[in-house]
Amino acid sequence: MIGSQAFVRISKGFPAGLAMAVLMMLSSGAIAGTITYSPALTDDASTGISTAKTYTHTVSGGTAAWVNGVYFDRLNASYTPANFDWDTNGYSKNSIDFNYGLWDPASGGVTGPDLINLLWSFTFSSDGQEYPAFQTFTLSGLTPGETYDARIYIRVWDIEGTGRQISIKYINGPAGDATGTLGLYEDSPSSMGYDSDHMAYYVNYQYTAQTSYLAIEAHVPQSSISQSGSFFMYALSNEVVSAVPLPSSLLLGASGLVGILLIRRQRRSG
Repeated sequence: MIGSQAFVRISKGFPAGLAMAVLMMLSSGAIAGTITYSPALTDDASTGISTAKTYTHTVSGGTAAWVNGVYFDRLNASYTPANFDWDTNGYSKNSIDFNYGLWDPASGGVTGPDLINLLWSFTFSSDGQEYPAFQTFTLSGLTPGETYDARIYIRVWDIEGTGRQISIKYINGPAGDATGTLGLYEDSPSSMGYDSDHMAYYVNYQYTAQTSYLAIEAHVPQSSISQSGSFFMYALSNEVVSAVPLPSSLLLGASGLVGILLIRRQRRSG
């Protein structure tokens, strides 16, 4: 949506009714985003990560990684990438590096060396299992009006535990996104519809930025099994899908409307 600054520029020197009409013509899109799940990730190409794409953020929990020539900057307790914030709501920040846990990549058909390396390490909050403790990952420096794909990459850690039920909310702008909430079992991909708990995948949230940031809030829901564990952040990326320029037809229509009303105004004052 057009912000208040744009409204001021449009409305300056014009009647309020005209400014509102032009603003309504130029405004488009809704706050709500779309959540989808990827097919099972296998080789490096299946990730869709490519140097031909533009990313605002590529973050790897624990240690840095490269995937198909794209660099994922590390996130840990002592280092935070640019335009990124990790808030653990006052609890500790931790990471585990180069540890599969009970994940068997081969059993899940995961063969890509870059993909395996990306999912090898992760960050977590040791006390994040206590409701309502949560972790918030904030991506800043976004361009309002542009469309993005925010992806969280997931694999299993402990197949013998609770499944680690996690609730994720996407806050796209000050009002948040009422449809941008999902529940997943991070340690049980089979509960998410995949054939094996050892399969890797990503959750994709496509949205049009309402402000310069997106906040991703992850916590254990109140209804989950006690002490089921906090969210493990293996990796995330934020890809620029497309800018959202104002359609030329609307711009022409708006400018034409302004011109007609200006001519009428001049004739009345003449």
